[in-house]
Amino acid sequence: MSWTHYRTLLRLDDLLARTWYMREAAEQNWSSRALVRQIGTLYYERLLASKDRRSVRKRLITYISI
Repeated sequence: MSWTHYRTLLRLDDLLARTWYMREAAEQNWSSRALVRQIGTLYYERLLASKDRRSVRKRLITYISI
């Protein structure tokens, strides 16, 4: 990831959200613009609010436990 990725991530106050976005950006090979877009659309927060909590929880636990 580039310095722009890290600078964008450092603006996030929520440590879990920051970690999730960091891992997702690395795994999905997001550009810095894609990362900003995903944060701006509250992608992480929308996943948390999803009705399919079982799959979302399973995915989030993977990020927390690594």
